Amino acid sequence: MHVLSEKIEIILADDNDIFRELIITALSHEKRKITSCQDGKEALDWLQRRSFDLLITDLKMPEVEGIELLKAAKDIYPEILVIIVTGFGSLETAIEAIRLGAYDYLQKPFKIEEIQLVVNNACDKIMLRRQNRLLWERLSAAYEELARLKGTTSSNDVESANVPVDLARSGEFITPSTFYFGNPPLNLYEKDPPTRPQLLSQLERIATLKKEGLLSEKEFETCKESIMVLLDKL
Repeated sequence: MHVLSEKIEIILADDNDIFRELIITALSHEKRKITSCQDGKEALDWLQRRSFDLLITDLKMPEVEGIELLKAAKDIYPEILVIIVTGFGSLETAIEAIRLGAYDYLQKPFKIEEIQLVVNNACDKIMLRRQNRLLWERLSAAYEELARLKGTTSSNDVESANVPVDLARSGEFITPSTFYFGNPPLNLYEKDPPTRPQLLSQLERIATLKKEGLLSEKEFETCKESIMVLLDKL
């Protein structure tokens, strides 16, 4: 399954059965998969078996408490986002949770809309990470191919040959399906075209890569030209 179409894996740990059912109902979404755990120990067992994108945990639970679960989750999966919920909250506890890497902290009682907003924001961040990782992988592959071609072919030969380098192996929207050293072709996408916000976001990303020295001026301009062709078609 393509990384951008994979469901966001959420693990929920709370020893209150009714609360868990309410949260599962409130957060249910076709692009999410929620694993429900009745305490911290069960959640820790799950975390040790496979990866999750988001952990939502109560602070006070038998055997393994929320802070302990937060530490263990971050040790196993440094990028996991953790949301702490509790009815025994204090400013000190919130500061400690954030210091240990919690994404957010909610004190009970809270409105369903509050946790929906926090989780929606977390899921947006997770999807943005996936998009950035995919873009990085594709640009890295293209950069390696550029380095290989530069090592075997003169720059004039490369430009005159208009050689394509596959950037989007799956044909998804993140980057053009082909990368050209010369003028970009008219048909850059094999599947549905991207939206204007997606293309503008991509422009910002390649500009950042150029600023960080990961793309040369020539490579940046070629990517930019390909994106501008698509923008002109929208």
